[in-house]
Amino acid sequence: MTEVSSVASFRRVTPAIAASARLAMANDVPDTTKSEMALLLKKAAPVLGIDGTTYHVMDILLGLSRAEDWKGAGRPVVAISNAKLAEYTMRSERTVIRCLRRLVEAGIAAYRDSSTGRRFIYRNGAGDVVAGYGIDFTPARVRVEELKQAVEQYQRRLTAELAAKRDIARLARAIEDVCSAYPDEAKTARSELEEILGSGEALFVRADRVRELHQRTVSNL
Repeated sequence: MTEVSSVASFRRVTPAIAASARLAMANDVPDTTKSEMALLLKKAAPVLGIDGTTYHVMDILLGLSRAEDWKGAGRPVVAISNAKLAEYTMRSERTVIRCLRRLVEAGIAAYRDSSTGRRFIYRNGAGDVVAGYGIDFTPARVRVEELKQAVEQYQRRLTAELAAKRDIARLARAIEDVCSAYPDEAKTARSELEEILGSGEALFVRADRVRELHQRTVSNL
């Protein structure tokens, strides 16, 4: 049965909020675990632009979710008031509201609003949710594979950037050593190196130029 994710009329609905609401209505929701998703979302936070208090709020919400709601027909809905979140984070309720909006617009959570805006969850004797209103992390479940790929790409990019920075530092020192040892043969290398380092070009472009300069400088000795 299709799940209904209701966004209350008092909210200003943006395209990103509407997209998250559609994800929350998905029928085919992959099974995950609470621990897996918590770790994945924390790794994905830089990719999604989540930091500071928003990260803190996300961490609290994930901690309050029930493990069984991340599997099968469960929906990981967390019912906690803005006032209580403000107390936990030592921030204002207005700040908490903005943080929740960021999580929803990032596509990992959705508003599941009651008619009054109050957040609550009713469960039956088996622990299944009979009625649940709050912050729904079903969009994160739906996007689990996409988020994994995004994290892998982000980590590969970080590794490549670190390697490029190390190459620039290492080869720049090597070029300076050559210039000091052979001032006549390498007299233009230092000025060219200074121009590259101060050019403001993209990191990988500067790294390629420094590598090429180093090879040329050594070859000309």
